[in-house]
Amino acid sequence: NDFADLSQEEKENILNDIYGRNAEETEEFNRQDITQQQLDDFQIALDRIPLADQVAYQMALIHCPDLLQSETSPRLFLIREAFDPTKAAKRLVKYWDMRVDLFGEERAFLPISLLEGGALEGDDELLAMMREFPNFRNFLPNDAHGRTVMIHSAQHSKASFCRYSRNTKLKYIWYSMQMAMKRECTILR
Repeated sequence: NDFADLSQEEKENILNDIYGRNAEETEEFNRQDITQQQLDDFQIALDRIPLADQVAYQMALIHCPDLLQSETSPRLFLIREAFDPTKAAKRLVKYWDMRVDLFGEERAFLPISLLEGGALEGDDELLAMMREFPNFRNFLPNDAHGRTVMIHSAQHSKASFCRYSRNTKLKYIWYSMQMAMKRECTILR
C-alpha cells in the first residue's frame, strides 16, 4: 500500500487537502468493511426520513430496485459519509431527487448509460456535445496514491460550448461521475 509508505506529514497534507480528514481517520475509514449493523443503521436512518421528503427514492424502489443496488448501493453513501448512517441516508435521498430533476421521471429510473435502454440513449444533444468535444472529460491513470484522476478540458470554443443547454452539460458531468464511481479506487480514495 503506497499510502502506508508515506510519512505522517505527507499523509496529513494529502488527506487534509483532498478529504478534510486527518491520516488516522482515513486509515480507519479505509480498513473498515461495511457490516450488517452499519447497513441496518443506514436503513433505520432512511426510515426516519419523512416519506414526503423521499418521493424520488420511493419511486426508485418501485421502478428500479435492482438499479438501487447497482448504481446507488448504501455502501457508496456510507463510505462517502465516513459511515455516518444519517448523513448517508440523506445523501442517498438527495441523489435520487437530483437524478429525477435532471433526467425526468421517464429516464431517471434507467441505468446511467448511453447504451440501449439507458437513461442517455437517444439524447441527441448530449451525443452531439460528446462528438464535438470528445476530450471534454478524460480519465487519466490513477495518481501516485491510487486516486482516480479525471480532467475536464477547457480547450473548446466557448461560443460553441455555450450553445448546449445547462441540462445537457449536467447530464454529461453526471454520466462522468457515474463512470468514475464504478471504479473501486474512486470510492475508497
